Amino acid sequence: MNIIAGSVSNKRYNNIYNTAFAVSKTGELLYQKDKIHLVPMLDEHYYLTGGDEVPEVFEINGIKASQIICYDLRFLEITRSPAFQGAKIVFYVAQWTTKNIDHWKTLLKARAIENGVYVIAYNSVENVNHKNHAGNTYAGHSMIIDPNGNIIEEGRDQEEIITAEIHIQKVTEQQKNIPIFKKLRPNVYKHAE
Repeated sequence: MNIIAGSVSNKRYNNIYNTAFAVSKTGELLYQKDKIHLVPMLDEHYYLTGGDEVPEVFEINGIKASQIICYDLRFLEITRSPAFQGAKIVFYVAQWTTKNIDHWKTLLKARAIENGVYVIAYNSVENVNHKNHAGNTYAGHSMIIDPNGNIIEEGRDQEEIITAEIHIQKVTEQQKNIPIFKKLRPNVYKHAE
């Protein structure tokens, strides 16, 4: 079985990073990615260091994919780069709380739609092994979303396994029908700096 997982604390160069990873069914490390944006509401900047590298593409079962961590979902630019590089699936690993469950669902659908990719997102749920953050509980609602933003499968707020059959050619069809990447005009986009 291939494993797309995370995230774990990872000490490097006297800093601690929040790192997600992908491991092949043969045990090969396919990819690892540090969380870029730290959650100010949880004071993560006091004990973690944010990563500096944009998510890259890796292959799993011959399919191009990428992986993004938790709060980075709120930054639409983060998903655009791997999608532009040909990722067909973007995995999100997270610990979103019940307080922000509507944001979780809406932003995941938005990332699928605006990039024409599959989004596979898994979120923690509250159990005896998880402590809550600032009185909030983890929301669950892991999801598999198609390139048109349709939720194919959605978990509940409890531990469970969700599965769905995906058809990777839908990514090609969606990106052909709505040719976002062929119509990009970066010379007219302004970004906050």
